[in-house]
Amino acid sequence: MRVALDTDTGVQHVLDRFEKRLLSLDRFEKEQPVLVGVSGGLDSIVLVDLLLHFQVPLQIAHVQYGLRGAASFKDADLVRQLAASTEVCYHELDLTNQQPERGSMQEWARDVRYAWFAQLAKEQSLGQVSVAHHADDQLETILLNLNRGSGLAGLSGMSDVRQLNSGITLFRPLLPFNREDLTAYARSRGLVWREDESNTNPQYARNALRQELGSMPLLEYRAFRDAGLGLQSRIAELKKTLLNALHETRHLSEGEWKALPPIIRGWMVLEIIREIDPEAPRRKTVVETVERLLSSQTGRHVEVGSVRVTRERDGLTFSPLFKDAWAEVGFNPLVLGSEIVVGGGSLRVEAILVEPSELNQAHQNEAYLDGDALGNWVVMRRWRDGDRFCPLG
Repeated sequence: MRVALDTDTGVQHVLDRFEKRLLSLDRFEKEQPVLVGVSGGLDSIVLVDLLLHFQVPLQIAHVQYGLRGAASFKDADLVRQLAASTEVCYHELDLTNQQPERGSMQEWARDVRYAWFAQLAKEQSLGQVSVAHHADDQLETILLNLNRGSGLAGLSGMSDVRQLNSGITLFRPLLPFNREDLTAYARSRGLVWREDESNTNPQYARNALRQELGSMPLLEYRAFRDAGLGLQSRIAELKKTLLNALHETRHLSEGEWKALPPIIRGWMVLEIIREIDPEAPRRKTVVETVERLLSSQTGRHVEVGSVRVTRERDGLTFSPLFKDAWAEVGFNPLVLGSEIVVGGGSLRVEAILVEPSELNQAHQNEAYLDGDALGNWVVMRRWRDGDRFCPLG
């Protein structure tokens, strides 16, 4: 049911822009249900309100990390109340008292959140997931990426649309809207949201950057934001143009490869691979492995996630490695002579004759297995809790 609004000029302006945004989002289907990630903060509350106004069927998903004690539970209560008042299906993932075994808390929280969104969308037969990143988030992202030295790929920022996994697409409808837009809209609409006080904790890089940006005079910040997002938009458009030219055939000729600057080459390789397998690793070692393939003979190939990159006579071809049935169970068939990017490096499988005396001199990164005992099929599966691996070397 369409939500009726008593609109003032500011609200109507946001509504008009959002409607055009929905129409322009590649692959977004307004009539199809969408799973919306809702934290209880300003941006996600506004996103729900806008989607409901335009009669987009939706379900709400909230992750309860429990990291801020009573404040976290109040966030969840607010989101539950929103779902109940709008008669929207509500899902909650309770991660209270869970912590990452390694790595940063924010990276762990993001990975868990998106993995759950993808799983939940699949369980609910939803092909669309939406999150509420906005223009100020985009600026922070490209500045953080620039600080990490991620180059053009980082300067292209967060994409409007990307695949979460097979059949499920992630959308960011609010990227053109800044925080002032969303705040004015929410206040005019009388929306209720919660502020996350942990956003002021400078131990997290994004929060520290946010405080630095917040200390700038407002007019100076707006000019800086416009300039930064203008650059991001042009780079994203370049990315889209290049990828559209390649994704039809998923083929990169040797001439095209040599004509591209090295920084563009790596970017293109990772983007093509990501289009086929969103969960494939995105590292410098991937690009180096693919680049070495150009120096090999025709027919050789390397494997990155569930993507096979094959050396053709005139260049490289990117293709899905195995059927969805293999992907579901997490097994990866190994082919003799092939190279697979895994972990922090790559795995190569070769059939060789070796004397027993040579086994004592094996490198620590090598393992020797009895080929006759292995049989015709060798597969590698994903790491599971409790696994231990002790190569002979």
